[in-house]
Amino acid sequence: MSDYKSFEAILSHWRMLYNLQIYEIEYMKRAAIFHDEKLIHLTLSPFFDFTPPELSEFRNLKSLKINHLKILDNFQDILGSLPKLRSLSIRNSHLHALHTALILQNVTHIDCSFSDIMEFPVGKRPSQVQRLILAGNTIESIPAAGEYFPQLKTLDLSFTPIQEVGINLLTFPKLIDLRLWATRLTKVSDEIFGYIQQLDISSTPFAMKLENIDFKSTKILTSQKDRFRY
Repeated sequence: MSDYKSFEAILSHWRMLYNLQIYEIEYMKRAAIFHDEKLIHLTLSPFFDFTPPELSEFRNLKSLKINHLKILDNFQDILGSLPKLRSLSIRNSHLHALHTALILQNVTHIDCSFSDIMEFPVGKRPSQVQRLILAGNTIESIPAAGEYFPQLKTLDLSFTPIQEVGINLLTFPKLIDLRLWATRLTKVSDEIFGYIQQLDISSTPFAMKLENIDFKSTKILTSQKDRFRY
């Protein structure tokens, strides 16, 4: 049996057993795969010739990862056709902004790291996002946007030019974990300590001047060793 037929046989077996839930699309270039309604996790890469509108065929898709791909103007509408999508990762892409439509689905996890986003996203109505990763973008401040993120628990703004965290953070009612690793952070308002459970300030200027600061109940991570511990 040829390698191609062997691959097809294995894939058919996986489908029959319903055990394969993650298809690495980089290695599967058969169009027949695109019509598998049972697919729930999908990863796209720039090495794969794929038309984004075809995503609308995956009605059961729960997790979507896109790396280094050009985002089409109608991509927001395409995502709107995925009612079960819960996790969205668009890394290393040229987004410039995290559009409102991307955060108003039932998505609870968004990762848009290193995607040229210049401002913190603000929607028009509350989202269900619990984990928002915006590391490596050019965001310089955190606005009082808690009303749009009432469920947000983890916010990652590592590798951004943020220099100060002020009382705007207090508008996020459920935020417990703030990650500012390798930022330009020099100042954190006293009100933040005790409000969140964990603050990662590793490799920041602020981590070098912690004397006489009352952190209250907030756990402070100041090194890579601390980060791996938790």
